[in-house]
Amino acid sequence: MSNSKYGRILVYFYNQGTKTLQKAPFSECLNSRLGIGDDGFVECNLEDNKLILQEPKSKEGNEDFVSDAENQTKTYWLKHPPFCPIAAMDPQDINDLPSDIYERGIDVGVAVILETSDNKVLLTKRAMHMRTFPGVWVPPGGHIEQDESLETAVLRELQEETGLDVISNISSSNILGLWESVFPPVLSMGPPKRHHIVVYKHITVNASTLQLQRKLKLDPEEVHAAVWLNRSLVERIVYGTDVGIQTEDTETFFTAVNQHGDHLLAPFDGAMI
Repeated sequence: MSNSKYGRILVYFYNQGTKTLQKAPFSECLNSRLGIGDDGFVECNLEDNKLILQEPKSKEGNEDFVSDAENQTKTYWLKHPPFCPIAAMDPQDINDLPSDIYERGIDVGVAVILETSDNKVLLTKRAMHMRTFPGVWVPPGGHIEQDESLETAVLRELQEETGLDVISNISSSNILGLWESVFPPVLSMGPPKRHHIVVYKHITVNASTLQLQRKLKLDPEEVHAAVWLNRSLVERIVYGTDVGIQTEDTETFFTAVNQHGDHLLAPFDGAMI
């Protein structure tokens, strides 16, 4: 991970009445603040190294109330888990937070759903020494550096973690939505230490899985393994369809890397996920 221009990008609320910005407090659930329950639409804009959120001006009868990169609308779907630990905190929990945590604000991250021309999606397993979500399977992603666009940030993180430079292969790119992420993910695991909003981008490329697999070079400091899965299988995992994790009739590439950077291409077993 490059640190040359690293400076935390934080979430801010825009008050339509006073026309002012307010840094989003660490201890406040974004979904609750914006009045959208577990999920709903919000207006979102990355400007002057701030991710600015506000309630949509209107959605009743508005046919344009969708995420549409081509028309440059700035309304996106924001979601969080129903067990969001920030939303579950009571006043005493908030009062007990260390001052450095309470005052840190809400960080902004990016993640990429990278889809190949043969409809495979790349997932990576976070290294076990990572401070947040160690050993968890996630799309490639990370922080935003100063003055970066969302696209630049997510492509940089993809290359840093996996060695893949896909800029010249992009067929389409759009924002899927926003995810409010907290670690630890439930209060029973301890008080919150990190609070993020993650912007998910879906990027399709005109390169096959085999072509990209040959260029894969995982960073052992951040990634323990990577796997290419059929898009249909990833959708079933995400939506919780009870069908079991099985390899399908196309080859599935599973790559592991050790602390020395040695790569091993191994058979894929659904139990790995």
